[in-house]
Amino acid sequence: MQIFRKYSLCRILRSIFLASWPFFWYYYKYDKKAKETETKQMRDIPKFDSREIGQNLRSLMKQHDMTVKDLQKILGLSCPQTIYHWLNGDSVPTIDNLYNLSHHFDICINELLMGHCPKV
Repeated sequence: MQIFRKYSLCRILRSIFLASWPFFWYYYKYDKKAKETETKQMRDIPKFDSREIGQNLRSLMKQHDMTVKDLQKILGLSCPQTIYHWLNGDSVPTIDNLYNLSHHFDICINELLMGHCPKV
C-alpha cells in the first residue's frame, strides 16, 4: 500500500511539474531580463562623491565670505558638527538642506553635488 502511495505521489508531483514548468521558465527569463535592465539603469545614475560635495560647499562658502556658524544659523541647525561633517566628506546634506543651500547661494542643486549645472 505504501509503494502505491509513493507512486501516486510521484505521479502527482510529476504532473504538477510538467504543467507548471513553462511558468517557471518564463519567470526565470523575465527575472533575468529585469536584472539586466536594472543594471543598465544603475549605470546611468550619477555617483556623488561626498568629498567633492564638501569641496564644492567649501568653495561656495569662501566665495560668499561665510563661516560655518553663519551657515548654521541660515540652515537652522542646532550644532555646527553637521556642517563640518559635510565639509570633510564624512556625510552629505539631506535633500532639505541641499535645497536650502542652493536657494541661499542662488545655484542649482546639481552645482552643489557635481560642481556644475547641466545646461537644459
